[in-house]
Amino acid sequence: MSPPVRIALVGAGDIFSHHAKAVLDLPELFTVSCVCDPDTVRAAAGSEFVGGCPIFPSLTEALASSSVEFDAVDLMIPHHIHEKVALEAFTAHKHTLLEKPLSTSLESCRRLVAAAKESGVVFAVGENAQYIPDVLKAKELINTGAIGDVYFVRANFWESTMTSGFANGFAQGWRNDILKAGGGNTIDGGTHWVRALRLWMGEIDRVVAINERPLKAMAGESLTHAIIRFASGKSGSYDCLVTDAALSKQPFFQIQGSKGEIVLEGSFDGGLQVFTAEHPEGKFVESDPSGKKERGFVHSYRPQLEDFGRAVCDGTPLAASAEYAVGEVAVINAMYRSGERQAWEDVWGGDDGRGQKRKTCSG
Repeated sequence: MSPPVRIALVGAGDIFSHHAKAVLDLPELFTVSCVCDPDTVRAAAGSEFVGGCPIFPSLTEALASSSVEFDAVDLMIPHHIHEKVALEAFTAHKHTLLEKPLSTSLESCRRLVAAAKESGVVFAVGENAQYIPDVLKAKELINTGAIGDVYFVRANFWESTMTSGFANGFAQGWRNDILKAGGGNTIDGGTHWVRALRLWMGEIDRVVAINERPLKAMAGESLTHAIIRFASGKSGSYDCLVTDAALSKQPFFQIQGSKGEIVLEGSFDGGLQVFTAEHPEGKFVESDPSGKKERGFVHSYRPQLEDFGRAVCDGTPLAASAEYAVGEVAVINAMYRSGERQAWEDVWGGDDGRGQKRKTCSG
């Protein structure tokens, strides 16, 4: 397909501005055809944000309209309607970018992956941790042996409603409905941390976890504490917390190796340090080669949309397939099962997310 790709932006909620800005920053790849949202005020605001375009209350009505044409959709919608709306896009043969998580159950994930393959469209899952500059730099440092043999990793996602407006959103609207969200904070914000762990350490085979509700206003869990076992036999810890209490600033990730440690600072603005014998007090490592210091979380959306656009236009393979995104759902659902059973849980329940049996660790 020749660029620019005509894209419909579906869902004008909290994440809309990040996606829309990325699309606007890539005029050689995209042009916005319309904005869809059942809230007409939000839809109109979204249209204004992108410079003006038609608005519709739903993807269904946009597809039925003779006044707009588009080649692709960017679905930024509540978790419980991921499958329904994505299947509608596939049926209409629209290339699809779907915000994480892929869905809320393995069965739904498998149906989506299969349907996308059958339709022949490009199907990408918007797990932007795949594109965070610090995450990618850490992977490069691991691969080049900067800290030797990596044997342990700590993941720590934390937010306080006292300092984060986004944290307040976890106790509001559809996010505060366990059935619609698929759980609490862990399957929402926590998916990003799981993706980073998988990128660095490989697949996670087993978990043991507890899930609690320190944020009482939130229906789902606002705390998950887990020990994780990778298929390689290596291990890690995972903490995911949203609270209304004050919190100290803590690293988002600590990666331990035989020759040192990589630390990703606890800031959405980014920051990465490496601790080695040569730099026992730590050395800051810039993850943005452009020098613009675009290294934080928000600077992952442009490369994510660019990856999707290149796949649509050039057939370039995605950095991660939709099938790979099944992994975050599998890991987090295993954490939920473990919390209920108070025992170790196989992530895949004996299969690999594609319905194929796989060998799991027995520890």
